[in-house]
Amino acid sequence: MDTLLIILYIFINFISIYLSYRYFDKNGLFTLSILFFMVSFLTLNQLIKFNVITYNIAIISFVSFTTIEYIFIIKETKKENKKYLFNYIIFNIIFITSLILTLLYNHSINDTFSKNFLLTFFENKLIFILFPFINIISIILTYKIFEYIQKKENIFFNKIIITTIIVGIIDTILYFTIGNILDIGFIGSLRIALGNYLIKILLTILFIPLIYTITDKRKRIS
Repeated sequence: MDTLLIILYIFINFISIYLSYRYFDKNGLFTLSILFFMVSFLTLNQLIKFNVITYNIAIISFVSFTTIEYIFIIKETKKENKKYLFNYIIFNIIFITSLILTLLYNHSINDTFSKNFLLTFFENKLIFILFPFINIISIILTYKIFEYIQKKENIFFNKIIITTIIVGIIDTILYFTIGNILDIGFIGSLRIALGNYLIKILLTILFIPLIYTITDKRKRIS
């Protein structure tokens, strides 16, 4: 049952990217990327076990976010991509500020919800604090590495996979290893990191036809 729900969740992410592009173009994609970021953040501490693989459910939304990033890199000019990156960094600053204010003045109508939120945050504080910063690092690295690989590699599939492999190693080490190591130890943290890395590669392969379909349709998103 859990596996079916995960497959359905992946499908919803997949189809929502296509529909957002089709009906709302780049504005829809940018809005959806923010939504994927929020969902990733909210599901940071949720782990899924599939046979011997343990991974974080947030990786699904994270790959969906990265899929949108690839679409922008391929279809948009450098100038437009810089605007996208700037807007995303501004959003992260606002998000982090809001998070700090929420933690300092966390009062809501539902007192139980406030206490549960604080408890969840402080139990996983390193992960939650690192997440926005590592997202920014990841998005900048993806732009830079993909641009470099485009000059060296002509095969569409290879460009995305090579970029994902390189960036995936870096953000996995930064986020999952550093973020979890103090809470669950090196072995537990490493197991989750490897699980997430593997799932990230597999999902990226799954999403490549979607990226190709959208980027091959027109020369630019407009």
